[in-house]
Amino acid sequence: MTLDVENCHSIVHSKQANLSMLEYSRSFGRTMKESVKRITQWAAYYHTGRNSWYPKPEESTPFSEVPTIKPLPVVSMVKADFELLRDWASAHGAAVRQRTVRQETTMTKHGTLPEYMYQRSCVRSDQPIDIVFGADTPARTVDEVDISNKLLEQDTDIE
Repeated sequence: MTLDVENCHSIVHSKQANLSMLEYSRSFGRTMKESVKRITQWAAYYHTGRNSWYPKPEESTPFSEVPTIKPLPVVSMVKADFELLRDWASAHGAAVRQRTVRQETTMTKHGTLPEYMYQRSCVRSDQPIDIVFGADTPARTVDEVDISNKLLEQDTDIE
């Protein structure tokens, strides 16, 4: 098994010694196909040179006997279940962004949970809320507090 893996890697690096992750992922399918061709019996033969780093594997399998991945069967789904899954995916299925080294500062470090877990929803009410400031202070509504704060701001602007 190890020899097969080494043979596969020698195919990957045959054209270029150091590949980027993008180049490696692009050539992966083609490399696997070529590796299977090398270790199976079929019409074309590869002649490796004497100075080849990895020898050709001794074992071989007929190309027609190589197992393939069969696609999964299509399953019909009720429209209500489909909508339920779609709603769940839009609400909770967002991917968590990977952080880079530059983001590992105290300014941008939010913790281990996704950012949307820290958001708070604001509840608005049509009814005014009573706020008691102390035992000797009468209760005032939020609207009255806002008006008195605005008046104080105007007084300080005049001075």
